[in-house]
Amino acid sequence: YFLNDSPQKTDANALKIQRNLSNVTDALVNATKRLTTGEKITSSKDDAAGLFISSGLSTRIRALTVGVNAAQTGTSILNIAEGSISNMKNALLRIRDLAVQAASDYYPSDARSAMQHEADSLIDEIYREKEGCNFNGKKLLDTGPPLRGNSNSEQNSHPELVSGSQMKET
Repeated sequence: YFLNDSPQKTDANALKIQRNLSNVTDALVNATKRLTTGEKITSSKDDAAGLFISSGLSTRIRALTVGVNAAQTGTSILNIAEGSISNMKNALLRIRDLAVQAASDYYPSDARSAMQHEADSLIDEIYREKEGCNFNGKKLLDTGPPLRGNSNSEQNSHPELVSGSQMKET
């Protein structure tokens, strides 16, 4: 204690300083909360109606964000499927070209055999593409049982390309 200060006066000053410190600390906590959240209204004591509206808007924003993410995922799925389908289409076009070539009598049997081998390889590639087209483990082009031949045929059988002389016979 100073000589001029009485103990009662010092205690009153200390209480006043402590109350002011508490008010400043509360204001600092509130300002920090507003800065960290980026929101003007952080509790109902700031503005009850504003908090209600802000909460509703925040919920809608989160829902729209989920919708945007779902749309982006859908776009990714479609891009993957489109790439696989494009590769399959190109293989089918090549098989058609080979079938047209094999149907003419211009090519000898060894050339037709090579065309058949290429067609078989392309068919295998189509099925590999079908099996490999997936998104997060979910097959995108899985349509059920394979469409190859009848159920009695072996798994790796392929339709034969028809030569021109065989076409004339049918």
